[in-house]
Amino acid sequence: MRQTAVEEYERIMRNYAPYFKLDSLVTKIKGLKKLKIYKKELKDHKRIAALEDTLRLKFQKKFSVEVESTKSKYNFKWWEKEIGKLEGKYVNSEQIHFQKLGERIQYSLFAMAYESSNVYIQNKEFDKALYRNQLLIILRPKSAYMHFRAAQSYARTNDMKKLLQHLEHALQLGMKDKEFLRNTKEFNPYINNDSFKKLLDKY
Repeated sequence: MRQTAVEEYERIMRNYAPYFKLDSLVTKIKGLKKLKIYKKELKDHKRIAALEDTLRLKFQKKFSVEVESTKSKYNFKWWEKEIGKLEGKYVNSEQIHFQKLGERIQYSLFAMAYESSNVYIQNKEFDKALYRNQLLIILRPKSAYMHFRAAQSYARTNDMKKLLQHLEHALQLGMKDKEFLRNTKEFNPYINNDSFKKLLDKY
């Protein structure tokens, strides 16, 4: 890409201009910037940057509104729909710049949910931590660890049914260390429960 070449040349200029004569490089940069394809690439880059800002803001606003909600239950249909659109239109795009855009937004959402979940767990605000762990499952549905975290959250909020549901998903997805699960402090109140024991014995 011409834009990438120009950026690299300009980086060289910034780093080495005080020490070397770089007249030929200056001429090269000017020549590239006059090319129609460079101008198109620059325009496309700005358009993608603006699109990324718009998408980030949409997700951040939704996240900010919901994390401060006092609801004990959330409807995640919006997240499932919008993340599905993000994956279909961008992450799975044949165009590499759209793929990267989608991946950056996915990662920023994951980091935002994961880090804030840990903060609320430390603060013993377990309902808010649960919201974030549910969101992490939408972002990483095939992650055994994310289902394990959700099971921990449901244990903290005394929801045995959901605890078993997500613990089973974690086991199905490869979390096989039964001793680790039995020693997880959040599961301690349930280790003698028949349903809990049967689930561990099943895998």
